[in-house]
Amino acid sequence: MKFSDTTLQHLKGTAFSTGTDVGFVWEDSDRVYRSRYDVLAELARGKRVIHLGCVDHDASEVERKRAKGKWLHDVLTASAGTCLGVDISRPGIDYLHSIGVRNALCADITAPPTELSGVHWDWILVPEVLEHIGDPVAFLRGIHAAFRHNTGGIVLTVPNAFCQENIRLTYRNREVINTDHRFWFTPFTLAKVVTDAGFRIEQVHLCKVGLVNRYSVLRNWYFGRKPLLRNGITLVARFT
Repeated sequence: MKFSDTTLQHLKGTAFSTGTDVGFVWEDSDRVYRSRYDVLAELARGKRVIHLGCVDHDASEVERKRAKGKWLHDVLTASAGTCLGVDISRPGIDYLHSIGVRNALCADITAPPTELSGVHWDWILVPEVLEHIGDPVAFLRGIHAAFRHNTGGIVLTVPNAFCQENIRLTYRNREVINTDHRFWFTPFTLAKVVTDAGFRIEQVHLCKVGLVNRYSVLRNWYFGRKPLLRNGITLVARFT
């Protein structure tokens, strides 16, 4: 999915509206119901990538997801030419090292050590991180300043505010949310944050946060026809 030219002007701030009808340019790939695992693994294939937030929430989450083959860092490591996990949690990184995960580094991505800033990267992958950050524009500007000379682009995934689960919950006057989240994002608001941080939007994918069950034929057909109801957004942007 891409944004129309008019919407791009609104993203850049060269046009303004109090109620614009956001224009999406749909592509054939948008009709395929995919997991963010598949989208990220495809982008990372054979590339040099940084995986930000590789620890997940804690050791128990890593253990649970690894047991089910759903720990994203394993998926990216298997796909990428080089994958280096980065997380600000020292206990988390120490735990990864203790279980034999060596491609993980404790560092602040906005003040990177030479292991990160002194080499070329194709992508910085930022999956399910931005919704935890108090000031996402400042955070992304920090990444832009630190990596614009040695990195091709950035890929973010976030929960989709428009997802079907959220719509259903409104009829019950409920909200179900990770209590460390600060934001829900839509395709436009995520793109606005990324544009304000100095990046150029290249592509947006509506996806499933978890794995897609290929045997759920009816469900997959439904979400293939209704991209905006999927529960995840993946945005690909370039440094400018």
